[in-house]
Amino acid sequence: MIIAGAILFAFLQSDEGQWLMGLIIVYGGVMLGGAVAHQTVPGEVVDLNRIDPPNSYSAGSISFTYRDDEGVLHEERRRVMYATDKFRALAVGDEIKVWVCRNDRSRVKLVGYGTSEPQKCFDEPEQ
Repeated sequence: MIIAGAILFAFLQSDEGQWLMGLIIVYGGVMLGGAVAHQTVPGEVVDLNRIDPPNSYSAGSISFTYRDDEGVLHEERRRVMYATDKFRALAVGDEIKVWVCRNDRSRVKLVGYGTSEPQKCFDEPEQ
């Protein structure tokens, strides 16, 4: 254990080690910030549109519903930019995870489906 720690310490003193550590810190901060900015709520797929074969602009779209903190049912539609295995396996009625932005509850994201997400949670809410 001590030898592994010494090797890691020596690596981090090199230029390559410092670049790697910088990347870990930057990307780790982005991932942590994203996790803090969102709240995950359950949603349900209500409609799917798959383009066959998918083109370079769109693979289709997903329509889904979710409930907000007050229990109000919302329906959203997101364009799918590229066909992932997860999107191809999706069916109407499937449960999905919806990320709702904490600073603006009207902004939602679907993660892992290659959807077009026009706004970020970190952006200032529109008036």
